[in-house]
Amino acid sequence: MVFYSIFMALVVVTGYMQSEELSLPDIQRPMPQNEEAAEQTSEFLSIMDKYLFVAAELGRLEALDQYSRDVLISRFQYLVPGSDAFEAYRGAVAPYLDDLDEGLARDLRVLLDKVTWRELVVHELDYEAALNIVKHSKDIEFKEHTLLEIEALVKEGLVAGGDYASLVDTIRMESGQPQLYGTRIKCVDGKAVAFDLEDPEGVEQRRQTLGMIPLYDHLQRINDSERGCNI
Repeated sequence: MVFYSIFMALVVVTGYMQSEELSLPDIQRPMPQNEEAAEQTSEFLSIMDKYLFVAAELGRLEALDQYSRDVLISRFQYLVPGSDAFEAYRGAVAPYLDDLDEGLARDLRVLLDKVTWRELVVHELDYEAALNIVKHSKDIEFKEHTLLEIEALVKEGLVAGGDYASLVDTIRMESGQPQLYGTRIKCVDGKAVAFDLEDPEGVEQRRQTLGMIPLYDHLQRINDSERGCNI
């Protein structure tokens, strides 16, 4: 994990991903004489040939996506929630994030022409980073297509139900519908509360079906966290 983190940082800092070819030095590819070792070595090289670029590109996209939001949220601590300055700041940075999000979504769509969501999950290629980029995009069709892919993986137990629920709620709210699972929240008097729910009485059952913790516990964790609710 330490090597992976260093590699991802190197990807971002050096700008590796200007093309589909990694600017790596010549890498030796010796094949051992031992038959079993040779089989595993061959498998390793095959995976590297296909997925090393994918891992690096996802690292770049995730870094841009998360860093921008970390900085955005860090500025809120200097403003009074709900104040004119708070809302003016949020409104001022929104166009910047919108343009960034669409650029990241565009690059992710290109990447997904080369690799499937199933491959992202099975080969531990940080599909959650990709999913966040989808959710932050304003492309509803992109979200809906991704939802179909994720739903199939949830049914197989490869993806957490909460990831599916979050994308469902995102799509519904952006389409003018109330959410189903309570994954989208807002701050009211400094406390986290869920945006409007369809059939609020049934939300806990729906969350339980997907293996999610109760909504009350989820909101309490946010309110008790060091960052608290500052959305």
